[in-house]
Amino acid sequence: EEAELTSSSPPNFLGGMKHFDVSSSTTGSGDVSPVDTHACAPIGKSTRMQAILNTTNVLLGTGLLALPYTVRCTGGYFSCFFVLMAASGATLFTAKILGKELQRRQARGFPDLALYTFGHRGRIAVAILLYGDIFLCLVLFIIIAGTNAAAVTNSIFLNATIQQDDDDEIVIDAVESMIQWLFSTPTGCAYLMAAALLPATALDDLSTLSKFSAVGTIATVSLVLIVTIAAIARPDAAATDITASTTDSARALSIGLTLYCFAGHALFPSIYWSLEEPEKDWNFVVNI
Repeated sequence: EEAELTSSSPPNFLGGMKHFDVSSSTTGSGDVSPVDTHACAPIGKSTRMQAILNTTNVLLGTGLLALPYTVRCTGGYFSCFFVLMAASGATLFTAKILGKELQRRQARGFPDLALYTFGHRGRIAVAILLYGDIFLCLVLFIIIAGTNAAAVTNSIFLNATIQQDDDDEIVIDAVESMIQWLFSTPTGCAYLMAAALLPATALDDLSTLSKFSAVGTIATVSLVLIVTIAAIARPDAAATDITASTTDSARALSIGLTLYCFAGHALFPSIYWSLEEPEKDWNFVVNI
């Protein structure tokens, strides 16, 4: 089994990052050392501030907009605050443990940690769950972005409607029809959003992505401020026909929505290894 674990090292999924070599060794009892499964561990180029921006952008997402609904479902502000503090504390605690394990075992992610703990079958199972979760999150974000973009662009293309004559023949040409579909329907806008995000996959490190993270964080904070100001300025415009639901299922849903705000663990290993000095800076980043 030792020979099987040390026969190969996992591929580098982090692009053009620098690397340092880790020599193979065994413990005195003959067990496989934590570093034996990795010939090298990545070293990134991100500073503390860049890593903070990436982490904040991961955690500070669209889940914030669901918090008013969680207040209703949990029965008040105190209950929602308790759930938020519990989720925040659990995220901070587990993030620090994750950083220690990544450094101690020189693991690049959750599949590598699973390889050391559960073997190759465990690594495959964890990889399937992890990348399946990331894929579904990407699908969710693309759908949300497409739906909201369509709500904005639909008014622009409102007059470009498809007209039909008495014989039900389409008089608008195919090009205009395609443009209308792309920019005024949620599905078309979702395709545009996916195409716009594809070039970001060519970036070789997260230090570059931190600039986009800064824009995303500013946009999220601005959106929250706009909603808050609108609620204060026009209290009569708020929806008054929505009744609070405090059933057990509603409470469970509110807890799930709150935890969704902190569902960034899947990306923590990448952010950890993107740091120039991960062992020194990681705790400072997650504390912020």
